[in-house]
Amino acid sequence: MHVVSCVLFVFAVGTDLLDGYIAKKLEVTSRLGAYFDATADSLFVSSMLLVFVLEGLYQPWIVFLVVFVFVQFILTNMYLKRTIYDPVGKYYGSLMYGGIGLTMLFQQQLTYSIVTIGVVVATIATLFSRLVYILQLRGHKQN
Repeated sequence: MHVVSCVLFVFAVGTDLLDGYIAKKLEVTSRLGAYFDATADSLFVSSMLLVFVLEGLYQPWIVFLVVFVFVQFILTNMYLKRTIYDPVGKYYGSLMYGGIGLTMLFQQQLTYSIVTIGVVVATIATLFSRLVYILQLRGHKQN
């Protein structure tokens, strides 16, 4: 079963990368597409983390952090009436995919601790980066 999970994970990551590459290459990106991509990434990452929580590898609050970042992405974009990717936040999903990959490859307590710290640090950095980016946008509008 572990091999099947790993194959599905690699397939999901591969299709996500391919989708992004094709959209940029053909210049067919859109606001709706960005929301769909963020939603798919959030659902996938949250689901995988939930499975890990149910297996006892992580605490339940780790899923809350990922969902919180997704919700603030949607709400701040709605508030600003445009899709923005702050400098750190645009890599948040990739970092979460990396944590899932590490968890699947190295099933040891040290890995779980490193991934947990990584999720917390990435979440704080993402939220701070988004706040600074939004404040800079507002400062440019007032000038």
